[in-house]
Amino acid sequence: MNARAERIAPIKRIALGKLNWVKRAYAVFVLCAAVASVLPAQTFTTLHSFNGTDGSGPSGLVQAIDGTLYGTTYAGGSNCLNDNNGDLVGCGTVFKITPLGTLTTLYSFCSQSNCTDGAYPSGLAQATNGDFYGTTFGGGANDVGTVFKFTPSGSLTTLYSFCSHYPDCTDGENPMAGLAAGTDGTFYGTTNAGGANEVGTVFEITPGGALTTLYSFCAQGGYPDCPDGENPQAGLVRANNGDFYGTTYAGGFNCTQNAPTGCGTVFKITPSGTLTTLYNFCSQTGCTDGYGSQSALVQGADGNFYGTTEVGGAVDFPVGTVFKITTSDTSATLYRFCSQGVPPDCTDGSNPYAGLVQGTDGNLYGTTNGGGANGVGANERGTVFKITPYGTLTTLYSFCSQTNCTDGAYPYAGLVQDTDGNFYGTTSYTVFRLSLGLAPFVETLPTSGNAGAAVQILGTNLSGATGVAFNGTAAAFTVISPSLISTTVPSGASTGEVQVATPSGRLLSNVAFLVPVPASPFTVALSTAGQVEPFAAQSIVSAYGANLAAGTASASSLPIPTSLDGTTVTVTDSAGAARMAPLFYVSPSQINFEIPASSATGMAAVSIQSQSAGPQTSTIQIGNVSPGLFELNGSGLVAAWVLPVISGIQQPLQPVYQLASGIVVPLPINLGPSTERIYLEMYGTGIRNSSSVTATVGGLNVPVLYAGPAPGFAGEDQVNIGPIPQSLAGAGSVNIVLTAGGQAANTVNATIQ
Repeated sequence: MNARAERIAPIKRIALGKLNWVKRAYAVFVLCAAVASVLPAQTFTTLHSFNGTDGSGPSGLVQAIDGTLYGTTYAGGSNCLNDNNGDLVGCGTVFKITPLGTLTTLYSFCSQSNCTDGAYPSGLAQATNGDFYGTTFGGGANDVGTVFKFTPSGSLTTLYSFCSHYPDCTDGENPMAGLAAGTDGTFYGTTNAGGANEVGTVFEITPGGALTTLYSFCAQGGYPDCPDGENPQAGLVRANNGDFYGTTYAGGFNCTQNAPTGCGTVFKITPSGTLTTLYNFCSQTGCTDGYGSQSALVQGADGNFYGTTEVGGAVDFPVGTVFKITTSDTSATLYRFCSQGVPPDCTDGSNPYAGLVQGTDGNLYGTTNGGGANGVGANERGTVFKITPYGTLTTLYSFCSQTNCTDGAYPYAGLVQDTDGNFYGTTSYTVFRLSLGLAPFVETLPTSGNAGAAVQILGTNLSGATGVAFNGTAAAFTVISPSLISTTVPSGASTGEVQVATPSGRLLSNVAFLVPVPASPFTVALSTAGQVEPFAAQSIVSAYGANLAAGTASASSLPIPTSLDGTTVTVTDSAGAARMAPLFYVSPSQINFEIPASSATGMAAVSIQSQSAGPQTSTIQIGNVSPGLFELNGSGLVAAWVLPVISGIQQPLQPVYQLASGIVVPLPINLGPSTERIYLEMYGTGIRNSSSVTATVGGLNVPVLYAGPAPGFAGEDQVNIGPIPQSLAGAGSVNIVLTAGGQAANTVNATIQ
């Protein structure tokens, strides 16, 4: 770049403590199954009571493609150390249980020397091939947790041991939650500790065990001030837009009195690792909005997210809440527990540890660890509840309703709705079923795909099925078993319910199956005046096409995000490096983005992913420079400021435009007397990488004093030229021609009086 001959001041503008994990102790009961009718058309059934050797402290359940339910227990099993009383505690198990209550222990953790296979597991996630993936809090090669794969036949493979660079656990340690499946076959999860700042991470792991740390919490401030959150105890949920949403137990901006390290957050993170904090708990006086969330979120059919907090809520007795948060970060507290009864007797429940599940009737269902109709105060044993998306809560069952609490107590995990229509869950020592009279349905694995994609349909009593359709479009299928149908998305299918015709009636899917709109071609041009390639790294370009984004959104602050309204742009350069592009603006027909820094010159692929269509890909040429100047109207008026200097003193900036009947027109530039010097500060893109920049105004050469990045703006360049020759006085409209690296920018103009 040319050195400045005179200093021209740039325009100043507004630019766009660790939680100690206390191991949960579970009472071990040897109990028999029991059945209790609670309300008409509502039946509670205890399916199994753990005895310690077959596990203790069960987690949540997942329905498998073989029709049975699979889960883990945090403790119990045949291995691990004894407690202080000499009793076998156990390091946890993997089990399966039939809907009728037959339980089989498939694996006991710490089966390998030094527990390299892990200890204290969380819940399971099932892949489309039927295998399960999960995490353990402890054990592994470095005794701080693992990620594992488990086959339905009982074979366990340790995929990854955390703290692989011991003693620097930058890859995380001690995951406390299960995994969430991505759209590309990978899995995503959180660790409660470790990472670059030792307060937890978000990670991605492939089925083969390749782990990538996507984010280390407390990246936006030094511990204990972690405005982006810390110590996530819950897992992630993949949203319809492809991003992931989650909560942290601590950190955030609020709650210094109740919790010195913050009361937790709700966050969004893209698959590439860009994290946005959506909400800080304890934002309301007295923390009536709750804090200390330990549960994963669930995305409802309305697109909103729902979750629980363990504490906060009611002012007199803060024992937790149910909340709703939108994708645009608007939060609402739906319910504050202990709103019924006289505290500390919380007949409506207290301290929900687990998240929610949306039933096929549209209501949300969950559990509380305490409260209920049985016991007093701290001895209340927990509940199962239903809550509408608008906040009306109904207690469905209070635990310890039977003698000696044979029906269970203190549930830590949430519910799952089986395709038979019933809800299944666990307490600290039982597995139970709650029948509410909801009809059977089918579930697809995965829940989205293009035409030709393989889909597994899970259900109950599928033998003899006579038809499968995707939103009314018939599909070929094969009945594999009474609980499984194999099919493919048919050509012409659209987003909607999956229907299965059986001898006993038609079954509908519990959620709509998403069929992305077919991709359409798009073009890319420089954002200044439509110049075509090549484009320079860090230049601002625009993509034009159809179905590029589901809606319209704009970036509002720095750093510029790489995801807007669920839309992302990936640029893969000639060296094979794929980088997420910063996004300024997205709409169905246009996306403005920045070519990522460090992109290699040569042919590059641009891929656009949105909620409204499948991946759309085009190619562009990347060069060293791609000069372009921004225009203020359709007639080429340069985007610039006039900078007068009188007797060596810089004067206030003046515009080059004025409004006439709401239309932008030129404001003539007064060159003044010969003692006055007039400079232009122009704005463009694709210029900064050039060491040779020239300019002419009205055909006359004008010195270029500065050509480089505009302070405080991503992708925008600033070019200061002048003084404007006095001989141009009275010239009227004059063309301004800029070249960078021998390439000419679009011709712009200004008016000189």
